[in-house]
Amino acid sequence: MAIEKNENLQRLRRFMQISQSEKNTPQLTITINAVIDAVWHALRHKEKLMQWHGWATPSLEDEINTIYFTDVKEETDDVQKYKLVVNGGDTFILKSDQDATNLTLVRAGLSGNIEWDAYYGNITEGWVSFIEQLRFLLEHSPKIPRKTTFNKKKLVREEIISQLNLSDLTEGTKFKGQLEGEMLSGEVWFNTLNQLGLVVNDWGPGLSIIQFSENCCIDTEFK
Repeated sequence: MAIEKNENLQRLRRFMQISQSEKNTPQLTITINAVIDAVWHALRHKEKLMQWHGWATPSLEDEINTIYFTDVKEETDDVQKYKLVVNGGDTFILKSDQDATNLTLVRAGLSGNIEWDAYYGNITEGWVSFIEQLRFLLEHSPKIPRKTTFNKKKLVREEIISQLNLSDLTEGTKFKGQLEGEMLSGEVWFNTLNQLGLVVNDWGPGLSIIQFSENCCIDTEFK
């Protein structure tokens, strides 16, 4: 459900909560301004997954097939609570909250494979980005396919705040200024220890995710 009333958006404004699950693994929790069936549809239909999971690259469809449609488990008996265990054991839990949905992602534990487990933290950060992209898709309802651009460069949070004339990093804070030589305007979408998400009006609107730990910026445009 697209955002129709600004007061509803204000009621739901909150940053993603990152905590420890009962299994002592990372747990990501967020409220999405969309009904539970719309969020579930975005998790279980490939054409929707292609618009928010990962990045718009040639290998995306194969990645989606592996994660969401191979060795997965669904629980949908309770209409107020849906559960999806994707390939690898990461678990989505959806709970209805009137016209909104509380989404929790509980990460699986370490696999025991030393080479794979070395990327565990990176994968968690990836889920942070992807879930915020899911929220963006459902709350802004872009009409055209996304385009992803990668910019590998070290960006400093304080410099970005200065360049965009941001008063603070609270979700919904408006900005207007130059970033990497481009004049941009929009608002803060999310802010975590390692990432900053910005809605950019000039891109459709689109979404810019700055990953400080990876020294890169991923821009998603819908124009």
